[in-house]
Amino acid sequence: IGVFRDKGFPTRKVERYKTSASVSNSDQIETVTNQPAWGLYQNGDRQDTIHFTYTGQLTDGKPNGQGKGTYDMGDYEGNYVNGLRQGQGKFTYTSGDGKGDTFEGTFNQDMFESGEYHDVDAKQIYKGDFKDGNFNNGEWVNEDGSHFATVVNGQEK
Repeated sequence: IGVFRDKGFPTRKVERYKTSASVSNSDQIETVTNQPAWGLYQNGDRQDTIHFTYTGQLTDGKPNGQGKGTYDMGDYEGNYVNGLRQGQGKFTYTSGDGKGDTFEGTFNQDMFESGEYHDVDAKQIYKGDFKDGNFNNGEWVNEDGSHFATVVNGQEK
């Protein structure tokens, strides 16, 4: 098992959040339901357009606060700041190689920062930190809790 498991999660957002939908304003908090949106992501030399719908709070037309995003590759529920996944949240892959995999923990600037990644195919759980969206310092354990591998500075040992 390699340290970098490319399941299609974008590594770096290069263009801010774009939306087109009406919003409701109740008690000075804007909220939307299933609002279409897109973002442009940089993944190595490739740029991908990520389409998603968003339900939750907005500030200045961007997701801000608790919300739910349904993306091409999966579903996110958690905190947003200025249109980015930031703070506590859970991402569940619904398509591709990682279908069924989940990450639950802390997001920073739209990327995994620290928490638990459950790989359903390998029947393993990674607990630890991420750097630039990749496994960085942590441990892989099997479903039964037994040790599988340690990751130090992005290298599996």
